[in-house]
Amino acid sequence: MQNQVEARLGKRINMRPNSKDEMRKCAMVLSGLAERERQKGEPRIVEVRDENGKVVERRKEGMDLGFLSELVEKAGKMWEKVCNFEWPRLSAVNVTHEPLDLSQYTDEELAELERLHAIGRSPTRALPGRVEQTTH
Repeated sequence: MQNQVEARLGKRINMRPNSKDEMRKCAMVLSGLAERERQKGEPRIVEVRDENGKVVERRKEGMDLGFLSELVEKAGKMWEKVCNFEWPRLSAVNVTHEPLDLSQYTDEELAELERLHAIGRSPTRALPGRVEQTTH
């Protein structure tokens, strides 16, 4: 595959990139090559005839389906790698903890807990004295 891609491009490329920018370039090259191959049209057999009308040669023209499918597969894998760096996958996180035993807290601690809970319920309200608030 490496040799075929380089032969069609006419230059050497790194198909095993190790940085995000190199991966993006490689994915773009592979996608471009796949599109160029696809634009060659349907595969067909062309007959070359001599002056007398006798078939001298038969050759295939159009896209090479095997090469095209390989390019598309490699391009897809490369774009997947790029996407993993640009848009990390979100995963669910289960947080488990024991329920709070409110009888253990003092009145001041309960008032503080209630105040903190009120902050969490109203994310649009700016609190006095807090310059930098996180927004989620």
